[in-house]
Formats: sequence, C-alpha cells, structure tokens
Amino acid sequence: MEGWRFPAFWQAVGQAKKAGLQVWCRGESNDLAPEPKFPKSVVKKVLMSWFFGKVDAFLCIGQANRRLYRKAGVPEARLHSAPYFVDNERFSREAERLWPEREKIRVEWGIRPGACVVLYSGKFIPKKRVMDLAKAFRLVCEKQPGKFHLLLAGDGPQRAELEQELAGLPVTFAGFLNQTEIPRAYAAADVMVMASDWGETWGLSANEALASGVPVILSDRCGCGEDLSSATAEAKVFPMGDVQRLVALLEDRRKEIADRGWSISQRRELMKVMRERFDAENTIATVRRLLD
Repeated sequence: MEGWRFPAFWQAVGQAKKAGLQVWCRGESNDLAPEPKFPKSVVKKVLMSWFFGKVDAFLCIGQANRRLYRKAGVPEARLHSAPYFVDNERFSREAERLWPEREKIRVEWGIRPGACVVLYSGKFIPKKRVMDLAKAFRLVCEKQPGKFHLLLAGDGPQRAELEQELAGLPVTFAGFLNQTEIPRAYAAADVMVMASDWGETWGLSANEALASGVPVILSDRCGCGEDLSSATAEAKVFPMGDVQRLVALLEDRRKEIADRGWSISQRRELMKVMRERFDAENTIATVRRLLD
C-alpha cells in the first residue's frame, strides 16, 4: 500500500489479511505536522492503530516518516529503510551535458554574469510558502544589490502576489518546466530553496537539485530536510517562516561561491552522495531482503 488516505486502501488491507497475505506500506506522512485537536486526535489514533496493526512491513522514506510509525507504537522490527529517490542517473547525466551551456542558458533567462542564481521549482500555492522566499529575496537584494537573481520555475494562484512582491528585482518567471526542461534550470542555478510547510511530506525537487549537483536550502518542515541535511553539508535547513535566517543562508551561499567557486567536479560530489544514499537500489535491496 502507498498510504492510507483512501477508503479503498483500508478495504484492501482488510481483505489481504483475510486471505493470509502480507501487507507492506510505503506512506509519505510524517510527524512534522501539528497534531489534530480533541476529539479528532482520539479518532485518528484509534483508526491508525487498527491500520498499522495490520501492516507487516513499513518501508520508511525518511527519518520523520519513521518517527511517525514509532510514535504510533510500531515495533522497530517492522520498520525498514526505503529512502525516497528520483532518477539520479538521468539528472546527473543532464547536468554533465548542460554544464558547458550554463552561461548561455543564464543569458537566455536574463541573468547577469556573476549573479548567484536562486532557484524555486514548484507550484505557487500557500503550502509551498514561496512568499517567504520572495520576501527573503527582496531583503537580500537590498543588502547586496545586483548580486542575486531569482529563477522561478512554476506557476499557480499566487503568481500575481509574487509579481507584486518582486517588482523591480532581478527575477525570471520561467513558467512550468516539465521533466525534460527542468534540467536547464538546475544547470543555471547556484542554490535551490524549498520553504514549504509540513504539507511537503518529502519534496522530490530537492532530490532532483542535489542529483544535478545543486545545493539546497530547506525549511525544517519539509519531510526531506533531516535526511538530506544529514547526508550532505550542501543541504541546509532553516526554521519554517524564518525569513531572516533564509536571508543569512542565501548570503552564505553567495560567499561560498565567491570564496571557493562551484565547479562541475564539486557538483559531481553531490551527485555521488545521491547515488549512494537516495537511489532506487536502496529500496530494491530492502524489498529483496524482505522477500528472502
């Protein structure tokens, strides 16, 4: 099962147990969201106790996901590592291919030479908290004029609000970029920011960025934050909603580039981390072990 949000999943679990089949679950939920208030909290606890009690093996996508199960009383023996992943090879391959075109791509998006490019990739909706990034970007541009450029790859209902907040600043609205187009944005970027709330149960665009050799800055409510930041120093975490801390991390990133540059060889180190720690092979190995 890939979660428990639909009634059909609950029915399937019940029928599977009646048929004597094992049930494995790979859900995305974690313990980062606020707890519901009484009496919803009691109802939720009872229901989840029934569901989790029927599951033989939980494939945990990350630390916050694993904690949710532990807090619900699931024995450690039923918790198995299956880190969330993207097609690392494809993103790394595209990053290598596009590296020689990096400056050309940046020029096409109106990015001035030497600017630190901050990338956002996703919908313009409240749970993504892209307005936090917009406010931080305005502040960092006021402190360091001409040193940054914001590349927004996405669209959504908050676009007009974003355009108003970012008026007069060096920003490119690239629109929605599909999976064949988004590698160009990663090639142009120096850092990617994900400021989301707990509704971002993981955040696979962070995996994509790192697999492309791009450092990331993540809110501490993003499901992937703990796992990616413990795997590499190029994944930074800030308290959700703390715009000033985000400003400081953006300034740190620009200083790092000024001090030591950011070459394709440095990007390859990030790509290697993602292949070793967050790849399909990790989950395949867990599944094989469970089947043996």
